Amino acid sequence: KNQILNWISTGATMGDTTLAPPAPLYPMTILNGTPDLILTIPSYTSNATSTDKYICFSIPTGLTQNRILRAYEIVPSDPSMVHHAVINVDTLGTTTSDYSGGCYTISGDFNIGDYAPGSQPIVFPNSATVKFGVNIKAGSKFVAQMHYPAGSNGKVDNTQIRLFFYPVGTPNVRQIYATTPL
Repeated sequence: KNQILNWISTGATMGDTTLAPPAPLYPMTILNGTPDLILTIPSYTSNATSTDKYICFSIPTGLTQNRILRAYEIVPSDPSMVHHAVINVDTLGTTTSDYSGGCYTISGDFNIGDYAPGSQPIVFPNSATVKFGVNIKAGSKFVAQMHYPAGSNGKVDNTQIRLFFYPVGTPNVRQIYATTPL
């Protein structure tokens, strides 16, 4: 016990680093396969010096027909700068981006989910007996409210929303409606 305490009090110097195992590598994405659609926020350089910034990006989907979402994942390009994200869908496609830093009220018709470090992708049940999904109308926009914490100034973000849809015409998909509770 004393040896450990002495080691800590003298600066906890590293031992022979050639004996240490390599650091684990974690993939940026978890869902396998190629997404049907990848939405990427415009390249954004944080200006959050001493206060947090909330930026809302309105991203056109480019969808020309209604699609049913079966899974998605939110992937920050730099996880160290994204505190969290809230993703809404604007079915009319009329929202605009808000770069003021004070976008606290996110626009859109409904929420599809959120991201925080450690979040897992959302995969709706999809089996022979039951299928669930979220209807995304043609011409919709996704609104991503990104929270950049104080101290992230100068870091660049290009968060992706990776979308996986059911094939067009998939029958008997039960619609899910989600909302942000707070």
